[in-house]
Amino acid sequence: IIDGEWTDNDIPDPLSDLINLLSEKRDRTLTQHWGLWLIKRDPERGLQLLMPKDSGKRRERPDEDLALLQAIMESSPEAGAQYLEYLVLQRKSSSPQLHDMLAASCINQLSAALALESVSKLWRAKAASYASNPTDSSFLSYFASTTPDSPHKRARLKTILFLSGSNLYDPVIVRPLLLDHHKILTLELAIVDGKLGHHRSALSTLVHDLHDSTSAELYCALGGKLVLPKTAQLLSNNNPGLEGWASTLFGGVKSKTRSPEKIVVDEGQRTELVRILLDVYMSNGGDSSQRAANLINSQAKNLDILDIIPTIPPDWSLNLMSSFLARSFRRTLHLQHETKIIKTISAGQNLEVKDHAWLILREEGAIIEEPLEPDEDGGGSSFSPESFDEKAGLGEKIALHLSGVPPVTQEEFHLEKVGWGGEDQVTADPI
Repeated sequence: IIDGEWTDNDIPDPLSDLINLLSEKRDRTLTQHWGLWLIKRDPERGLQLLMPKDSGKRRERPDEDLALLQAIMESSPEAGAQYLEYLVLQRKSSSPQLHDMLAASCINQLSAALALESVSKLWRAKAASYASNPTDSSFLSYFASTTPDSPHKRARLKTILFLSGSNLYDPVIVRPLLLDHHKILTLELAIVDGKLGHHRSALSTLVHDLHDSTSAELYCALGGKLVLPKTAQLLSNNNPGLEGWASTLFGGVKSKTRSPEKIVVDEGQRTELVRILLDVYMSNGGDSSQRAANLINSQAKNLDILDIIPTIPPDWSLNLMSSFLARSFRRTLHLQHETKIIKTISAGQNLEVKDHAWLILREEGAIIEEPLEPDEDGGGSSFSPESFDEKAGLGEKIALHLSGVPPVTQEEFHLEKVGWGGEDQVTADPI
């Protein structure tokens, strides 16, 4: 009846009846079989059958999902691209292969858009306009706010969000796909270079090719990232169709009651990125000198004055670095005074410990040494002075206690002074 070979007045909409029947059956195998059959006739209704709206969790089946995706693409490449987005964004698949495929699909859409002369000219003009008019906003914000809404613009914003937000695709595979249009897709190329850890290449692209110092400094502050969750939320609010991309790739950005998670960046990595960016600024010269000075003054915390001074060109005015020098000297003086305070506090704590330990040592006793006895000739004895360790009996008492023998009391262990009027001799009677 759907193919038109038969007609039945009792079934005015056989396609809807088929979809409803399969939805009620909830048979995965049956649904996939007739869903593929339906995609060849009506891709939109077929995807509606294969992509249920329920968001319930299910066990991931990457092999089955990939096989079904390949079958859909053979029937309709456009439907296959939509089903791929469904698996990654709605089903939140963690399959690296699916993420690689979606990244390639997004870039292929950009390549198809740039094949149109009107789109290519528009995007080149946007890049040239941004470079010729310095501004504090990033190129991403400038492009999103000044470019007229169109499917091509949304495709590029989706690509930027995915390349920045996904950590499952392989950047080694994705990067060569961007090289054919590297003069236009400079921001996308910088994002992928950051994923690869090629920080110098990414920062050089942002500074020299895109002329986006704002994004370059944001790159250093975020440890190699270029898109904040807040930025993704703003893009999704102002551009229809990006809500799912922002919420999935930058989790929880749609929540109004919970603030986005704070990005934690290692201080050592941040310092390294700032040094690389400073080298990139220095290598360019010209207008980059003022940017380098601004970076030095704003990043005094992450830059060591002993490392920076040798790199400064001799023709720089001292006023360009006045803020950096003042903050560096202030921080050095602060650390010096703080160290003195800590040292003094530590000395006081040491005295307190010594005073407490002296009382304990006094209660435990000490070693008593007797004076030497004069020999017959009136000289000193050639033997070492006799001594008595009053702690020696402590080990014996502990051993007896552990063996079950009652411990020796203080009365049983006493020292007897022999010859009070004559020679002094210490004897120990343990019993």
